[in-house]
Amino acid sequence: MMPPSSGFFDRHQFSGKHMQQPLLKMTLALWIFALSGCGGGGSDTGTGNGGAGGNTSENQPTPPTNLPIKIKGLVAGSRISSGDQHSALIAMAGQIHSWGNNQHGQRGTGSFLLSDSITPPSVVSISGMPLTELATGSASTLALDNNGSIWSWGLNEHGQLGVDSLTYEFNTPQRIAAMPGRVTRIAARSANGMALNDKGELFAWGWNGWGQIGDGTKSATIGRVGDKLKPALVKTGPLGTASIVDIAQGWATAALLDSAGRIWTWGYNEHGEIGNGTGGRGEYELLPRLADTSALADAHAINIEFGRYHGLALDSTGRLWSWGWNNVGQLGTGKISDSKSIEQVQLPERITTLAAGAQHSLALDTKGTLWAWGQNDFYQLGDGTRIDRRLPVRVDLSALGGREIVALSAGDDFSMVLDDSGRVWGWGNNLRAQVGNTARAYFKSPVFVLEK
Repeated sequence: MMPPSSGFFDRHQFSGKHMQQPLLKMTLALWIFALSGCGGGGSDTGTGNGGAGGNTSENQPTPPTNLPIKIKGLVAGSRISSGDQHSALIAMAGQIHSWGNNQHGQRGTGSFLLSDSITPPSVVSISGMPLTELATGSASTLALDNNGSIWSWGLNEHGQLGVDSLTYEFNTPQRIAAMPGRVTRIAARSANGMALNDKGELFAWGWNGWGQIGDGTKSATIGRVGDKLKPALVKTGPLGTASIVDIAQGWATAALLDSAGRIWTWGYNEHGEIGNGTGGRGEYELLPRLADTSALADAHAINIEFGRYHGLALDSTGRLWSWGWNNVGQLGTGKISDSKSIEQVQLPERITTLAAGAQHSLALDTKGTLWAWGQNDFYQLGDGTRIDRRLPVRVDLSALGGREIVALSAGDDFSMVLDDSGRVWGWGNNLRAQVGNTARAYFKSPVFVLEK
């Protein structure tokens, strides 16, 4: 089974969802500039489909600029999410501001703008209804409103918008009418979406090529046959009386965390994504399977995230764990081979927040240090190099001036954070303006996106 077409290498994500931070109340202006030395090409040690690269004229970044441009009227928020090549922020007023690639309408502006843009950043407002959560797929966006309804827009090639339509793409928000109950949590990546409602029921929709819907079915052929155009109930019977407390979506693997601290996974399992010691070429699971968390000993998982083919879990003692694909060190264990079992990522302090990119990972510790590892071909690790890292390295946060990070997001090959003063920062690949700069460049370390 091949991955979805039209650039569907993956992405997600929602971040900062477990941080207990006050919401920020300040007006922002958008600043755009590039750090000197951020451009250039060169060879990379990483492999895979981590965004644009190489020496074609289409991909060559322009020389960096240090001239700032202000765009007024943005309002700070507490949620930030990154897709393959676009990013979004929920503002205090419940609106979504977004920037980057809009080829499939994933910015929700009412157009299919072929040129990448942050001028002006789009503002998505749905009939005046405040939006409370968001999640980004490869080229799609999901948003949860204050009434518990889900809205979606962008690419719908495999039904990932969940609106029961064969229409290829939508450039304005569409309500997922078939979703029962009041939704409390959403997740997205690649060509899939998931939602948990107030009855404890989990639903999934979109691409089903590896059984990632979790209802016991699988797409029979490449294309839409077998994909789910509207929410389908995930079969979570094995959980028993335990409730679902967290959900995560990978490229073709899905996961949930239950109230007993157990991790359940299903879908694609070529690299050990299921986390129970199984996995191999062409392997998959059609229903949720229990991951082996015995290595956690007396602790239990409290948060899960998924990258393209690798999983991350935070336990109740602040330790970090990983499993799955490890071709460029995205597991952070010092190895370069896949892991079919959950292994610990060694870090000096307790971890509070996670984010998983396509093939890189981020973790924030209790002292405010941000760690990164994995693929680094576009400087997405923020350590000033383009060297893939098998072990965690510190992200250079000197530009933040000591401000604390309150939310994280990891895109396909770029990273973003929100600080406690309301400023948004990004680094990595910005060839499609996904970091939030007009300069077609790669950024070695954090640069302003939104400024007070």
